[in-house]
Formats: sequence, structure tokens, C-alpha cells
Amino acid sequence: MKVLLVKVLLFDVKKGLFLLARRKMEAGVQASYSPPIGLLYFGRSLEDEGHSVEVVDFYCEKNPMETLRKSFVSADAVGLSVYTNNYADTAYVAQIIKDHNPDLPITIGGPHCTSLLDKALLDVPATDIGVVGDGEHAIKDVVKALEGTKKLSEIPGVYYRSDDKIKQGKPSEIIKDLDSLPYPSRHLIDKYEYGKIYNIYFHKPKFTSIVTSRGCPFHCKFCTRDFLFRKTYRKRSAENVVEEFQEINDKYGSVTIVDDNFLPIQDEHTR
Repeated sequence: MKVLLVKVLLFDVKKGLFLLARRKMEAGVQASYSPPIGLLYFGRSLEDEGHSVEVVDFYCEKNPMETLRKSFVSADAVGLSVYTNNYADTAYVAQIIKDHNPDLPITIGGPHCTSLLDKALLDVPATDIGVVGDGEHAIKDVVKALEGTKKLSEIPGVYYRSDDKIKQGKPSEIIKDLDSLPYPSRHLIDKYEYGKIYNIYFHKPKFTSIVTSRGCPFHCKFCTRDFLFRKTYRKRSAENVVEEFQEINDKYGSVTIVDDNFLPIQDEHTR
């Protein structure tokens, strides 16, 4: 397998609300306000390796189940984003895929995997691999493992099924230098429109989002960010951020910053 077609299926609904979201989509209502920026970073990582990538945001699909069945027919692998409030819906979708093609590998990633580690694979039982934490580097190695050129046990930040057991690769690694990451592949979602709710634009189209940092320098006990990012706050350089703004300036009319904490003021107690 020289080229891997990865169809990334995004679900961002709370448990039990998938049918409600589907009715809204069938009525022509835009259900996704902001683009799946994390998946676009993954897409760029895979494209830079020479793979073909398709991102499918089912919140933007008029008939999500029909799109689901069509999308994985020609795929070599599938990736799913998993949040704690939608893992049941993700498990449902993953099972549909496996029922149609038991040999199609499914990888999950996102906050649910990072917070619950191996349990995420139990919550989404039809999946094969879970990626923990920053996944831009890990996802490239996962593809190599699917191609047979690397072992899953050698990859940092993965859990995987083997011999009816869930096993762990090497400890996950945090990407400290965010400037080293290429900009997300926004072209993968050119087919969708964002920035509106109930078909009403809240921003000037065309709309996108940007991430300038990961994590938060503060350590509030009620917040999960410390746990998810292992108390590691990382910022992109101003030059790197400005360069990305310049890259998207001619194509997008509006942009929102989706950091966990944008431009926080740090003192000696929060460093």
C-alpha cells in the first residue's frame, strides 16, 4: 500500500442527540459552527507523507448515514474524533463501519482517549487503535504500522488491540515546539461552510479558526486542561502566527482563535 486514503469522520454530539442533529441537517440547517481544526492538523501530517486524505464532517452533511456508508467504501483506514460526551455515538458509527468491512482499521483520537487512555478502546469497542495527546507525529507512525513498516509497540502515545488484549506503545510525547508543525490543511473542508447557526452567519464568510497555543499556564482544580495537557503550556511564536494569518488572509473573511486560554498573563506563580 503506497498511498493511504484516510477518511476522517467527525462526530461532535452529546449522547442521545445524534438523531436530533440529523433532523436539523435534513432540514438544511447548518449544525457545525467551527471547523474541526484538530483533524485538519492530522490531515496535513498525512498529506506531507504523501497520503490522500478526506475529512468528513457529518455535522455539515444533509444525510450523515448515507455519507457514512459511501465514504468508507474506498478507504484504507478510518479515523474518528472522540469526545466524552459523544463516545456512544462514535461507538455506534465505528460498529457500522466494522459490520460492513471487518478488516478496515479504525483509529480514534481526541480528549476521550487522552483522559481515559486504554478505556477509550473499551468505550468504542469496534476500534483498533487509540491515539493519546498530541497526535500529529503519532498518526504518521500509525499509518506506517498499517503498512507493515513499523510496529505499534514502538509508537509513542498509542493503545491498540492485539491477541484480544489492549496493549500500550511507548509513552506519549508532547510536541513542545508548536512552530515545527505545518499549518492545518484547510482545503480538506472547502466543501463545507462554517461560522453560522441555523443558516444565519455570525461572521463574515468565509470563516475559519486558528490555534496559537495549547494548554493553559494556570492550574485551576476544576479544569481538565492540566490533566489533558500534563500541565504543559506551549505557545507558537508571534512570527509563526502572523505567517499563518497572512496565508489565509486572501481566502477567509473571518477567523476565530480557539485556544484554551488566549494571551494569558503569566507571573511567577503560574509558570
